[in-house]
Amino acid sequence: MPQPNYLLSFLIGSSWFVTLWFFLVVPDIPADVRNYSVKSYIVIAPLFLGLVNVLGEWLSYRFGWSLRQRMLLVGLLSPAIVTAFAYFMNAYNYTPEEWRKYAPSLFAKHWFIFNTIVWALHKQFNI
Repeated sequence: MPQPNYLLSFLIGSSWFVTLWFFLVVPDIPADVRNYSVKSYIVIAPLFLGLVNVLGEWLSYRFGWSLRQRMLLVGLLSPAIVTAFAYFMNAYNYTPEEWRKYAPSLFAKHWFIFNTIVWALHKQFNI
């Protein structure tokens, strides 16, 4: 099994190809609904996505997973962390019904991003 390339994994996860899809949505969320600034989101989101991709790289190396298995897991792990953090930190002024809509939507976005864009970038760079 090849040695993990954590730097490249971080750069892929935090790249514009990955984060752009999230950046396009956040400004459309009204300021009275979100309890964070767009500026802080633009700093935190790439760091988080890059670190989650690095975590996936480490887990993949540790347990001998294929790239596909890794993307499937990270595609579930990433939105689970974000949903829990957003909920417990009151990132949004959502009703219980809005939270029930938020979580599946977020899971779908992360699943798509990791299993298409991040996967393709890793395949492009052969890691």
